[in-house]
This record gives sequence, structure tokens and C-alpha cells, in this order.
Amino acid sequence: MKKLFPTLFVLAVFTVEGYFTVYSDTTDYFERNTLTKWPVAQLAYYNEAVAQYHALAEEPYEGIYLKALAYTVRQPDGNGKEREMLVFKKILEIYATEGI
Repeated sequence: MKKLFPTLFVLAVFTVEGYFTVYSDTTDYFERNTLTKWPVAQLAYYNEAVAQYHALAEEPYEGIYLKALAYTVRQPDGNGKEREMLVFKKILEIYATEGI
């Protein structure tokens, strides 16, 4: 029997600072200090981040500034391919920005 959520090992919690975007069927996060684009796992504060995104975004696919404590997990994506994904452990700041 396949486990729905395999055991998660959190090796380190770190701060991320960048832009969160919600698409029709997925989300991603562009970390501005490392210039890395991350898929976001639907764990921890994911639903809160999406709800706040919809409250703040004025245009479709707008990047919203989000600073959070985060960690990574390896999970299957929508196609079943295992990928490293970002998890928001705690949202520190989230707001709309002009010109992003």
C-alpha cells in the first residue's frame, strides 16, 4: 500500500524572500536572493498563502511579495515525478508590489 504522505525529514528551516504566484492549477515561488524558481508543496501555510494571494492580487498571475520561514521536501508533482518543493512554515510578510 502506497503512503499518501511519505515521512518528511526537515533538515533545516531557512528564510525565503521573493514573489509568490498562483496559476489556475499550480503555484510557484521565485526566491529573489538566489534567483531560484521553486514549486510550492500544499503543506503547512500553503492555503493561507493562496488565500492572501487572492485577496492582494489585482491581476492574474501577479507576483506577490512573500517572506517566510521555509523548508524543502521531496514529493511527487502532478505528473508523478518526484521533485524538491518549498514549504512555507510561517509567513513573515506578504503584500502586493507595484510593477512586479
